[in-house]
Amino acid sequence: MPHVSSHAHDSEPDADVDSTNLNHKAEAAIEFAHQAERLAQYTPEQERKRHSDSTQAVEAKFVTAQDPVIVTANGNRLPAVPIDEALKLNRLKDQLDDRQSDGRIPVKYISRKARDGTMHGILERDGACQSSEPSAPLREAAAPSRTNPMFPPLPTYGPPSLLRTLHCCFFRTTSSVLSFLFLLVIVLGAAFTSIPLAFEHIRLRLLLKNPDKRRPFFEEEQRRKKARAEANRDWAKGKPPTTPAEVETSPPQDGEFVPTEGGPDPLVCDPGYYARRVGLDVEMFDVETEDGFIIELWHVYNPREYRPVSPSAHGPRGPEIFKTTTSDPEFGEAERAFPAGNKKYPVLMIHGLLQSAGAYCCTDDDSLAFYLAKSGYDVWLGNNRCGFNPRHTLLDYSDPRMWSWNIRQMGVLDLPALISRVLSETGFEKLGLVCHSQGTTQTLVALAKEQRPDIGEKISVFCALAPAAYAGPLIGKAYFKFMRVINPNFFRCIFGIHAFIPFMMRMHKILPA
Repeated sequence: MPHVSSHAHDSEPDADVDSTNLNHKAEAAIEFAHQAERLAQYTPEQERKRHSDSTQAVEAKFVTAQDPVIVTANGNRLPAVPIDEALKLNRLKDQLDDRQSDGRIPVKYISRKARDGTMHGILERDGACQSSEPSAPLREAAAPSRTNPMFPPLPTYGPPSLLRTLHCCFFRTTSSVLSFLFLLVIVLGAAFTSIPLAFEHIRLRLLLKNPDKRRPFFEEEQRRKKARAEANRDWAKGKPPTTPAEVETSPPQDGEFVPTEGGPDPLVCDPGYYARRVGLDVEMFDVETEDGFIIELWHVYNPREYRPVSPSAHGPRGPEIFKTTTSDPEFGEAERAFPAGNKKYPVLMIHGLLQSAGAYCCTDDDSLAFYLAKSGYDVWLGNNRCGFNPRHTLLDYSDPRMWSWNIRQMGVLDLPALISRVLSETGFEKLGLVCHSQGTTQTLVALAKEQRPDIGEKISVFCALAPAAYAGPLIGKAYFKFMRVINPNFFRCIFGIHAFIPFMMRMHKILPA
């Protein structure tokens, strides 16, 4: 009987195991390629036609437990995708890299249940979750999360295709008409309710009375109107500029702030113009959010004491936030532009609904941004995503992924990016935060225990102007009731999957005020 080595018998099972592992890895590679293409900006064939770098998805990065943004092969970011899709991509990547993956979300997470029963996110698989019970310990206590039906789960859009193009064209066509009609109904409703006031206005005119005298600040308006006219005449004659609004609470006007613009006030979409009317100026920075959106940050300064930083330093610095250290050359670059010993505390201001940060700059010296700047603060004005100039590192205006977000993304992604850039530019550890209306909403969302409460460590004081924390009586209007009862698909037919009522954006270019 021939002698057979025992090593030969042992090698056969090992070969079978290796073959099985190779098969599993090959299957995982194929599945990963499909998933990477599904979540990419373009398919590989479209990339070859465009001669572009690879935009295939390589990883889902969980910014929060509910916001897995896509990291592409060329290092850019795409907006958040559904959690299931993100976990699948990461699980397949771990299999390819021979890493153990339990498929869990790498961020502590609480699921949310909408009023219509829709679950947002995935329940934790273990018992170590926060409790909404009244008797729960304080560290584990969390208010029960609810999502208003007006904010349904965001849809998933893949790379461009003929079907998706037709899908987008359909929604853009229907929404352009239906959203305009929706806006028209609101305008007509407001006009109808104003009929009694209009008749009263006409009656007072017929009695040779001035109906505007009923306005609460009529006398102050008239005084400022005369002061503005006098200032315009002085500017035209080349006389030294004076401050139109001589209010006791205004900062001192001792010649430190010298206006470089004046005369009749045209309507221009340039905050720098309005700053120069009061002896200040504005420099603009581009900030990249963690999901790739480019948003604007405006810095208000006194040109007589501050030298603007180099234009090359105004661009975005990548999607990572709170990563700048004191050893980085760009750390505190704006702070170094101030004279020695004249460092100012930074204040970040966030605007309200359907506005820009220009809302803080449009009333000369009475503008809150200019008042704070003249009172010794370093004022920064933040703008949210997709305002008057929608931009993304990869996506263009027509891509529906450019518009696949809601108020929560503005809080957990836009606000931290703005705070990070201001702290990086100024070299401070904290800043003051002033928000108005919608800005307060996104801040309260971001500071919630299940979102990004860590940014609270970067804020020394939060001033909420007209805070929008609860739905007021306006939500009871007929048109808001209508928006609550329609299903998500019908909502998209009316308002589309792109900009909200784009007719207003077109009108803004014609009538900027």
